[in-house]
Amino acid sequence: MTQVQFETATFADAIRKAAKVAPTKGAALDKAAGIMIEMDPAYSDQVTIRATNLDVYYLEVVAADTVKCTEPTAWRLPASILASIMATLPIGSDQSVTLEQDGSQVILRQGRTTGRLRLNDPKYYPSWTPFDPTQLAAVEDLGSRVASVEWAAATRGDPPMTGVHLNGKSIVATDRYRLATIPCEVPIVAPVTIPAGILGTVLRAKGDVQIGVAGGMFLLMPDEATQIKTVIYDPKFPNLDRVFQLEFPDKIEISKTTMLDMMNRTVIMAANDRVPTMVLYVGREEFAAVCTDDEIGLLGDVIDVPGQATHPRVKFTFTPRNITDALANAPSDRITLYYDHQHTNKPFKVDGGSGYVAVAMPRQSEGK
Repeated sequence: MTQVQFETATFADAIRKAAKVAPTKGAALDKAAGIMIEMDPAYSDQVTIRATNLDVYYLEVVAADTVKCTEPTAWRLPASILASIMATLPIGSDQSVTLEQDGSQVILRQGRTTGRLRLNDPKYYPSWTPFDPTQLAAVEDLGSRVASVEWAAATRGDPPMTGVHLNGKSIVATDRYRLATIPCEVPIVAPVTIPAGILGTVLRAKGDVQIGVAGGMFLLMPDEATQIKTVIYDPKFPNLDRVFQLEFPDKIEISKTTMLDMMNRTVIMAANDRVPTMVLYVGREEFAAVCTDDEIGLLGDVIDVPGQATHPRVKFTFTPRNITDALANAPSDRITLYYDHQHTNKPFKVDGGSGYVAVAMPRQSEGK
């Protein structure tokens, strides 16, 4: 009999992070689908959990209440289903979950909740060894800094646009239509570009992360129990300094919460649009957002900005997410929005405090 028991909260958190790394489509799904749970009779109180999408390799040693097995055992379980089940189970100091192998299935139990998950063949799952952490160096709040910019990276296509770029002084991401950067001192010999879209969700939001480079891989260790390796993309990352240093004649200082509330309200009207559009009107001491659905109607809202934007009203057109993500990821609530009312084909630049700068390109040239 092979059986393992965890505190529910501990196991749920580990599976949540591993599932973020596990692939959901493409060639990686064929080669590395699922989450690996590995047990060894020599260790009666810990289990190793692995996941990889072949760009990011995640390994966490998780504390278990009990481990019962007579030989080294590996379970390869479906990632999204297991993560969804664990996310719904009640957590607390008195809550535990048990997993037990029954032939080609694993039975999961908590209280009166019971599930059966079919085991996948672990034989051809990618294998990698833990790295030596002694040569790593600490970076403060790396997880939160990566998360604040990786929204700007491309979600499809080829590297380096699908990555975040660390140049030793800052972290940068772009898909050419939106750009974001934040200061981050990283002790590396040469700049690196690593996969975007995952690290911000699996690294801790606060606290030091140990990092290093070895064997052509970028190494991260957010705590003593977790190791992450990522590929380093070869293509050269574009130099975006000139874009971030653009100067603008106009600016508005405002609460990002106030602005996001307005934009998120109006974008409801564009929910059914495959290519949503948000029109922003700036001027006459007002900032307005409007979204239109030709079959349903229109929804708009206005914020007064007394003493600001005193020029004639002008019109900008954006893909909503480009501007709302730029605002939402600003570290401070008080932001400064830079623009040029005489050239509405120029971007908006957001200064979000703590060195965070984001740039969002308009959808098209618009007149006054």
